[in-house]
Amino acid sequence: MANLTVRPTTPADRELVSALLTTANLRHVHLDWVPALELVEDPLFMIALHNDLPRACLAAPPDPLPIAWIRVFAAAPEDPHGPLWQTLWAGLHERAKTLEIKTIYSLALQPWFEPLLSGAGFSMANEVVFYEWRGSAGVLARNERISIRRMRPDDLLHVEQVDHSAFAPAWQNSIRTLTTASKLSTYATVCEVEGDLVGYQISTASALGAHLARLAVLPEFQRQGVGRELVVDMLRHISRRGFDRVTVNTQADNLSSQYLYNSLGFEPTGQHYPMYAYTF
Repeated sequence: MANLTVRPTTPADRELVSALLTTANLRHVHLDWVPALELVEDPLFMIALHNDLPRACLAAPPDPLPIAWIRVFAAAPEDPHGPLWQTLWAGLHERAKTLEIKTIYSLALQPWFEPLLSGAGFSMANEVVFYEWRGSAGVLARNERISIRRMRPDDLLHVEQVDHSAFAPAWQNSIRTLTTASKLSTYATVCEVEGDLVGYQISTASALGAHLARLAVLPEFQRQGVGRELVVDMLRHISRRGFDRVTVNTQADNLSSQYLYNSLGFEPTGQHYPMYAYTF
């Protein structure tokens, strides 16, 4: 499109971005704790305008460096999304290089998004797979020798340390994301061993059921029942609140987590999303 202006967003662009997200018929929004509009001040949120009217936006804010995920892409319904993506990606790519980003990841939540990613040089790196639990928490006994308690705000720095130790950089959460997640959670707990925080889980709930959003255990305490106890405690708590359905997602190559969920009665739903990566 001729006379297209591409620039980073500012706080004043919230209404423009909101309009795009509302009207776009093709829209990618990452599975995220932070709403898209809260990201407009981040350095890698780009907007394309024609005659001062918003045509498309693309965001991949680093969180934390040196990793970024594509969080948002939306295009006005009357415009071809391919050329708009290419223009925005070119601008974002140049800015990303100045921020020392090493890899940008993206989930392909809809089939139309995969050709855009492939055409920009992304390659498939993994898949996110989904499991569902519809069992009875009454048959899941807890090991009371493992101490589990509610997560507190002063735990978050230790929670971040557990998170970064347990996950590869692509899957790590920043302290900002963990803080937001804990505030939005239905049930967030930590596991302590001899006074040290060694694992945590964060779960949410809605009218559709509950979701185990995050589970992490320090590597040296894995395969010792910590993760299992965190999940069992969560399932029992959620069941007492009247929920009989719990979902969880994990990486296709994370066989240990899949083994844990299978052992507790979770079953694969068949839903999966390809994960793509672009490396600088």
